Amino acid sequence: MSITIDSLLAALRESGNLFVYDRSADMAGGTAAAIVKRGTEKLLAVMGEHAGAFSGEEHNGVKLCPLSADNAMQLQALFPYTKPKSHKDHAFTIGLGDRLGLATPGHVRAIAGYDVYPVFAQQSIRELTLTNRTFSDVIAAAAFGVFQEGYKGGYGADGDHLKTKEEIRYAIESGCTMITLDCSEHIDIQAAAYTDDAIMARKGDWFVPFGMKGRKLLSDFLTDSKAGADEKAAQYVVCHGNDIIWVVGRRSDNRYRVTPSTRRILRLELTDEEQGTSM
Repeated sequence: MSITIDSLLAALRESGNLFVYDRSADMAGGTAAAIVKRGTEKLLAVMGEHAGAFSGEEHNGVKLCPLSADNAMQLQALFPYTKPKSHKDHAFTIGLGDRLGLATPGHVRAIAGYDVYPVFAQQSIRELTLTNRTFSDVIAAAAFGVFQEGYKGGYGADGDHLKTKEEIRYAIESGCTMITLDCSEHIDIQAAAYTDDAIMARKGDWFVPFGMKGRKLLSDFLTDSKAGADEKAAQYVVCHGNDIIWVVGRRSDNRYRVTPSTRRILRLELTDEEQGTSM
């Protein structure tokens, strides 16, 4: 018997206990497939030349397969549009993040008619742990959702909030087409409160010490100045934008020195009210 989409649908309807998602019915490589629902469980129905590549049970000449990560890989090989792809050639993207693997069909319908490239698969390591899933599971759910809706516009997969090289490697090897890095553990949480006023010296700060032409790391300058650990931790600097103007009590920046062309002078003074001293 010649395998067609119609022959697959006819075989499925003969079963009597399957709901068929008609939009999903498609055919490639002599194989017809569709998403069906039996009770509360969704399954992939496959019939034809490549049906043997899928894991499942035979029923009325059709193989009914669980929506597993392994079966998703076979689906992606047969129908490439179910595999995530890079968004690099698209001006607008939207992250939709199907956290439980249930919402992709709804997301597909939500973006219908809009010129936007969807990222249907989007999950962080924390969320994977909480839901006991893997990146492969997340991408598989998106693939089956895309197939269910017959959506062929392409979609991305995001390894979200990644913090380590191992997590990045894991996401990419699982098929993620993009990653979002979480650098929160390496960012000073007080950074948002920084102003042009006096602030505490930070790691990596540099300036051009008065009398010198080259830049110098503030940490090296303080070490050369014989500053102890406590003094370094308590060191204030005055900044203009990203430039250090004055390492308080020690040295000003050579770029802001007074020259013959200077017309206005800013006098800075730090007063210790408890000690009654100033500098």
